[in-house]
Amino acid sequence: MIPTCLPARNKYHILPQYIVHYQPNAGEFKYTSPPKPTSAACSTADGKKGKGKKKGGKLTIDELTDTEMLKTKHDQAIAMPTSSTLDGYNIQFTGTFQDTQAGMTALVKSHGATIGTKAVFSLLIASKLEFDLSTNKILQANKKGVSIVGEMFLYDCIINHKKQNEDHYR
Repeated sequence: MIPTCLPARNKYHILPQYIVHYQPNAGEFKYTSPPKPTSAACSTADGKKGKGKKKGGKLTIDELTDTEMLKTKHDQAIAMPTSSTLDGYNIQFTGTFQDTQAGMTALVKSHGATIGTKAVFSLLIASKLEFDLSTNKILQANKKGVSIVGEMFLYDCIINHKKQNEDHYR
């Protein structure tokens, strides 16, 4: 008597196999140190609380991308009355910001800017990720010599009622 759970006269079984090939690829991934915690008030390069600007006025990348500070300044900019502070700028956006791109568009239009086309713009507002990835808009702006700044630039212009130095926000 043959047990029913055994295959009848077949001693070969096909079993699934996975072959994984690993290839070293130098430079593909790098560990970086974790970001330093920041507070809602910007701190200067030497760690002291301050207005957020170092000597010469240029902000650090940590200050430009501090989410708490961006949220605070976004809320302040939204509350500001309509103005012509951004008059003369033909702006394009790329990336993710404190508001939707439609919301950002409405904000800059209410302060005098116009919205550029993919081919014609005089200022590109980019998120850090877009800048780091060198997306097509970033490459196009660089090729044309167009200024690329973060969203903090817009908020500071609107809050201070005057155009800020673009070099401090790059």
